[in-house]
Amino acid sequence: MCLEQSGAWLRGAPSNKLMKSHGDIVVCSLVERSNLIRSVKWLSRHVPGCVLRSLFDTILRARTIEEAKKAQKKSLQLRRACAEHKILVDENNILDNETMQVQLQQHDSDEMNDLTISFQSTATIEDVENILPVTEGHDGALLFVDISGFTRISVMMDVESLSNAINTYFQKIVNEITSHGGDVLKFAGDALFAEWKVGAHRNLDDCVTIAATCAGDIVDKYSEYPVLPKAIGYNTLSRRTQPIDRENSEPTRRGSVSSTISGGSNQKPFTQRLPASRRNSVSSTVSTDVTLSVKCAVGSGHIVSIHVGDDISRREYLILGDTIGQVARAESAASQGEVFASPEAVRCLMNSGTVLSGDWKEDLELGRPVKIADHGVRFFQVKCRNSISNVRDAETMLRSCDMLDASELHWLKRMISLYVHPVVVNYDNELEPTRRGSDQERHLAEAELRNVYTCFISLAVDYTLTGYFETDQKLFNLLNDIMILTTRELGKVQGHLRQYILDDKGLVLICTFGLRGSTFPNMITQRAVPFSLSIHRALEEDLGVKNTVGATFGKVYCGVVGGLDRHEFAVLGPSVNLAARLMISKINPGVLVDKNVRLLTSQLYFKPLPAVEAKGYDEAVAIYEPIKHAAENPLGQGKRKFIGRADEINQILQMAKEVLLGGPFSKMFFISALSGSGKSALISHTTELVREMIKKLNKRLIITRHVCNDGDSRIPFR
Repeated sequence: MCLEQSGAWLRGAPSNKLMKSHGDIVVCSLVERSNLIRSVKWLSRHVPGCVLRSLFDTILRARTIEEAKKAQKKSLQLRRACAEHKILVDENNILDNETMQVQLQQHDSDEMNDLTISFQSTATIEDVENILPVTEGHDGALLFVDISGFTRISVMMDVESLSNAINTYFQKIVNEITSHGGDVLKFAGDALFAEWKVGAHRNLDDCVTIAATCAGDIVDKYSEYPVLPKAIGYNTLSRRTQPIDRENSEPTRRGSVSSTISGGSNQKPFTQRLPASRRNSVSSTVSTDVTLSVKCAVGSGHIVSIHVGDDISRREYLILGDTIGQVARAESAASQGEVFASPEAVRCLMNSGTVLSGDWKEDLELGRPVKIADHGVRFFQVKCRNSISNVRDAETMLRSCDMLDASELHWLKRMISLYVHPVVVNYDNELEPTRRGSDQERHLAEAELRNVYTCFISLAVDYTLTGYFETDQKLFNLLNDIMILTTRELGKVQGHLRQYILDDKGLVLICTFGLRGSTFPNMITQRAVPFSLSIHRALEEDLGVKNTVGATFGKVYCGVVGGLDRHEFAVLGPSVNLAARLMISKINPGVLVDKNVRLLTSQLYFKPLPAVEAKGYDEAVAIYEPIKHAAENPLGQGKRKFIGRADEINQILQMAKEVLLGGPFSKMFFISALSGSGKSALISHTTELVREMIKKLNKRLIITRHVCNDGDSRIPFR
């Protein structure tokens, strides 16, 4: 009977609904978890493996503490039970319950003391996070790979072809590095840094040997790498790369980069078919082979990695040490298709038994970088090639995402997102899980050609490591303060930080306006140029850091740069190179801008300076120094002569007077009008009149004001 009743209950409608509801919850939870893991894996490809390792180590530390806490609690319970049993069976002491409890409490206090309290207060991931800046020192080999040719093709190809060309080439180089066991640390525009860290199974000499071998393979395979066929102005350029004459021709079908176009010998060269505005930026040698080339530099020694930023807005991963200077000097000595190694790296090669050939002894004695490879010719021979594991730490760590609980996954995604460009993070958050697509499709979806304001900031900071803890810690704190100040200033005007990096140009900040989520009306006048001036001033006044700023505006490639397994969001194009050129110009008085910025900026005077030569431009480029207009009123300050709006002013003054005289109600007013119609000027002028009225009435009143442009955020009252 019971079985029948049970069966009837199982067949009942309420049970089916309950089970269905429970099943839906489980399915939704599994789908959400799967999407979360997928998102973590996608974002993790924008950060180096060493950053992932540090985040997973934090999770493991939290777990270890939590397990220790549980074990300690279990041990306490066991000891308490033993003590209770001992007291109860003591034949010589028949104790009442109150006395027994006192002894047990004393026993607990003696056993657990401060250790238990410590474990109980540090059981979450947030509690075991290190306070920034976080630093780590290690020995290793550093490889710098510099690619040339991207600027040239960026003005010749559509966005899809350009994205394919860039990432196909980077994919080959990244694969070469990872197959040799290296970790890609940074993409610096059209260059990258990779590292081989000393570990349990390889010493510094082994690391340098592997890095040099990898560099030799890269220049051997990928120097003079063809992207487009020869004589692209004559019958061989892809349809995808032709500018369309909307008035005199029909749109062409989509084709591959390697496809040909129809036409006779009378077809105009490519540069003549371009609009005049673009024709000047295309190199005059465009009719020759369109290729990408590469050169490499190898250094070795002690490297210090540092995590800077905060847990809210943004983080960056920096590397410091003499090794950076080594590869910078070696890269400047190298030409395309060559590999140069620092004297320190060459000595490591010799220690590993590598045989060197060529004229290297004199350079080594004079402390100059040494050429160790030139295209297919290598001037070093490795006696015993080190075994290289193809197992990638990043992939191994990401497989363990399946073993993380929901809170750990959410924390991991949040922390990884801090190291990733906001455009990528916002795109991932807004994209529906069912529309994420393949990795290649997402690369193309994130890539575009846009008009972007690019701002390079060179920081005059002595980043030499002394080896003394207090001195070096001051440097680390300064680097972190610079990061926080920059994100703060960018947050006021909703700009983007592209990168914070130490490379061959020194310590550099790269900021942008005009990308997705950072495009606004009057962007150049109201946001971009004011930011360039304010960050220049804030770095000097708040942190005592001398700096120079170079800013440009122009069409650039915006999208993912790198391979499928390791890449970063970047901006590439002639205007980006020009901004870097203006930043390091010897005639830079503090802030320099190009002609496009000057033409799009109002309310500022510009001082013209001698034109400069820049990569990607056939002619010298006009540059200017922005100077604040002498008669300009800063936002929030009233004008000396204000005309009109008498009715509105009287209404506001009457409301303020009622408040001053102790009226029973608070007063509030709103002003709505078109942009540029004088709302800010009206408020500023009226505020000054209220101040005068307060003095006449001998009242005490605090006036706070919030001054911002349309869409500004996180600006405190002042």
